Amino acid sequence: MKNLLFACLLSVFLCLSIQGQAPRPMTFDDIMALKTVANTAISPDGKFIAYTVSYADMKENERRTEIWMVAANGGQARRFTYGKNDTAPQWSPDGTRIAFASQASGNLDIYIMETSGSQRRRLTYHSRNSLSPSWSPDGMYIAFVFEGFNGYEIHVVGADGSGERRISYAGVAGSTPLWLP
Repeated sequence: MKNLLFACLLSVFLCLSIQGQAPRPMTFDDIMALKTVANTAISPDGKFIAYTVSYADMKENERRTEIWMVAANGGQARRFTYGKNDTAPQWSPDGTRIAFASQASGNLDIYIMETSGSQRRRLTYHSRNSLSPSWSPDGMYIAFVFEGFNGYEIHVVGADGSGERRISYAGVAGSTPLWLP
């Protein structure tokens, strides 16, 4: 009973002390402390949501983006990737893997990873960025946007990393590949 009474009194005290504070303008540090949530992707069974969280790493003087996952009905979110810049998560059709773009190798390349967080595998090896992965309906291939020398192109690679090929030439800026069923 004493613990409950103490918790109630502490809550009242904290609320009153917060109310007494004068509003202040946002500072540079406040803005740098903000985190941005984006790139949401819902699992095929609708039970999980993958999304990105971006924030400023003041110690390293750079912006970082990581992929997180949470149950669709709520609960504790868990960090899925620990890279410098991991973005654009896309669920495989069977819901067992996630494709994403990662800057772990210097440029953005396409990776896949089991939803358990294991078996991270790099699929593309480019000197320029690979963006916006998109799974084929059968889960055998991943289409993505490649930043070529003359503009953006659409490429396809096997989900096992084999057989990459270009399927369009420059001129698809701003496009995300979509598969027809």
